Amino acid sequence: MTLIVPGRLDYSLLPALNGAPNLYPAIPPVQPVSTSSTLRTQAGSRARRVAPFLERLFHRYHKPQWIGRDPLHWPRSYQSGADREVAAFIASALAYGNVAQIDRSLGDLLGRVGSSPARFARNFVPGRSDAALSGFYHRFNIDRDLCALFHLLGQMLRGWGSIEGFWAAAQDGRGEETDIAMRAGRFVSAALKLDLSHYFPPGNRSRLDSSGASADDESVPDLPRSFHYLLSRADGPSACKRLN
Repeated sequence: MTLIVPGRLDYSLLPALNGAPNLYPAIPPVQPVSTSSTLRTQAGSRARRVAPFLERLFHRYHKPQWIGRDPLHWPRSYQSGADREVAAFIASALAYGNVAQIDRSLGDLLGRVGSSPARFARNFVPGRSDAALSGFYHRFNIDRDLCALFHLLGQMLRGWGSIEGFWAAAQDGRGEETDIAMRAGRFVSAALKLDLSHYFPPGNRSRLDSSGASADDESVPDLPRSFHYLLSRADGPSACKRLN
């Protein structure tokens, strides 16, 4: 945790990090600036001074033993890139609520889909594949929500080769944009335009204006609120870290 007070950024007040209190002994405080041009200049200088400190933290803690019960440990349990991608997406979708509950839910869900989450998603057929997820629930989500999510992932994998491929296509030529929240928002908007009619029949989408759909658009499904917990809107009220 970094303590910020008016006029300075004091790294001496950072708490000891798991027995490593001497990683940040000599970073001087940053003084306030007044103009935008000065701010840009000082920001570059500040970044150069803080960079060694951040690099030391990265090399010390960017190791598997520090993951613990973070949802990231689930995708790391797979060997193939495709399985890791799907498992990571599922982990991010369920990453809301109590850490222990998230871990239990992911263990249950990934245990149901077999040894290859990517193969399960790619071969997912609405109605025929639902039995594997029957009875699953996580907080506000029930088995129907997860069936719909795997159906979405299957469409992405079959049509664009990977979730990453779909993400790139969803950017619509804006690959140079650096705002990750806007990029994640376009991804979710594009995902919600895929076929979900088996689980959510077309209807009034007035509750879903944040997705970019017209309130009177009857060509898209009427998604329950619970499904939106699985696809967080980083360009809206949701945390960016889940889809980053």
